[in-house]
Amino acid sequence: MGEKYDDNEQKSIVALENINKGELVSRCDLSICNYDYPIKEDAYCTRDELLKLIEKYPLAEQYLTAYSVMIDDNCFHVPKYYKECKITEPCVYFNHSCDPNCAYASDDLLLVFAIKDIHVNEELTLHYGTVDTEESLLLNLNCKCGSTNCSKILKFD
Repeated sequence: MGEKYDDNEQKSIVALENINKGELVSRCDLSICNYDYPIKEDAYCTRDELLKLIEKYPLAEQYLTAYSVMIDDNCFHVPKYYKECKITEPCVYFNHSCDPNCAYASDDLLLVFAIKDIHVNEELTLHYGTVDTEESLLLNLNCKCGSTNCSKILKFD
């Protein structure tokens, strides 16, 4: 996986080689992962607790909103370096698409597979609705994925 920026300084990851449908795209490197695995008790919180954390650390608001992963209804996995807003593993740069080319391996958020053929330099994307619900902090975010079936607004119902 390679990294690139768009005109708005938004980071994404791209394929460095052609990837066939069904191939493993990413396996999170637990030695440098942004998240604790197995999940430590203090590494997850409810939506209300996450909002209080954002209130307590306002400089980390954008980071916490973007990188806190919803792992169940009203349960978020908070990145371990949120106070520093530090990224240690590029797997967090999978952007959303309403027509994604990648998906998580069932309930395992550590493995990402290609769900269609992917070409060199094509952005690697996931559909956030596969893990997020209406409790998501991304609810009602304007979607700018540009796919023909774009929902325009992220709804997780």
